[in-house]
Amino acid sequence: MNVALCDVDGHHFPNLALMKISSYCKEKGYKVEWANAMERFDVVWQSKVFDETYSADIDWLPQASIIRKGGTGYIRKRRKDHDTPYEIYTDGVWEKKTKHDAWQIRGGKTQYLVKNELYEEELKAGEEKIDGEDFVTECLVDSDLELLFPNDYIPSSSERMLLYRELDGLELDKDLLDFKSRLEDRFGKVPPEGQELLRIVPLRRLAKRLGAEKIFLKAGRMTLFFVSNPDSPYYQSAAFGKVIGYMGANPRYCNLREQNGKRSMVVKNVESVEMAVGILQEIVSMEG
Repeated sequence: MNVALCDVDGHHFPNLALMKISSYCKEKGYKVEWANAMERFDVVWQSKVFDETYSADIDWLPQASIIRKGGTGYIRKRRKDHDTPYEIYTDGVWEKKTKHDAWQIRGGKTQYLVKNELYEEELKAGEEKIDGEDFVTECLVDSDLELLFPNDYIPSSSERMLLYRELDGLELDKDLLDFKSRLEDRFGKVPPEGQELLRIVPLRRLAKRLGAEKIFLKAGRMTLFFVSNPDSPYYQSAAFGKVIGYMGANPRYCNLREQNGKRSMVVKNVESVEMAVGILQEIVSMEG
């Protein structure tokens, strides 16, 4: 299991909770590292000690199946009726799966952090795999957005073509990060249209996990075309269940279509690849 830690405060104060989580996970043989916006993890733990007056929350959504947020910095601002901040620890950890969920306190000893007790049950959910990839081997992307390396960024047309081909073959985030690093070392900071092109890599990966064979990003909409066989067991899978769950939570912005036996979902107001990636990450992060 890949576990990522996020010290939201980021002010060089020792964070005992994250240290304990790290030690526990490493003892279990899990891979533990700091969270970042480019890589995907099974579980992300975000810890925040100080409230908004001292330290703002992170402004990016980690890519993870499970995102857990804990600490006085999160809970105090939602429980201002309590005089003693330590009371919050007896209730559990604040948790939010997606931006559409209400914040809730989940009790039970597997959630307690005050005693630094973490049980194996706490992380089992992170081992659940979305099974869309069992049915989709490749996802095609078609877009009317400007996704390219401009001529004034990479002057040589032949070199641009070689880089496009290399990028098209990437699947892993670590390879994408290495690709981007090499670009910036040679040509400087990647321009916005180039950044959007790079985001196609996580977009395709997330779409495959959700069982999408094709994605259209056109006219401000994202259309996901799912497994073409209407009798496929994919439509009883956890992956498709997440798609239906997202659609049900956002009926004003998305709807399911069926034409000639082929099913697709249209999501409105998707103006960039970055927005599309964020939406797919929300769907992946939903409870099945």
